[in-house]
Amino acid sequence: MPGGSAALRLLERVRPRVVVLDYQLPGKTGLELASALHDRCARLPIIMMSGSLGDLDADSLAAAGIRIFVNKPIPLAALHRAVLQLMGRPA
Repeated sequence: MPGGSAALRLLERVRPRVVVLDYQLPGKTGLELASALHDRCARLPIIMMSGSLGDLDADSLAAAGIRIFVNKPIPLAALHRAVLQLMGRPA
């Protein structure tokens, strides 16, 4: 699994329509990566997943550009609906 730095380098070559991140990543937290992605591409929709909220709050998530937060485990169908929602497609 690539870490946060690799994801940022990948953004230079690939323009994703939606990003799905876990909170626990190698090298950075998902919140740190989301914030860096948001700084580079503010319109990029981001979904954050985590097994617990910990010290995350709605303001921190919004400031990092995270539009949807989901608790793990999440059924694949629910994640699919969230991605479609952010892409502006009907579920």
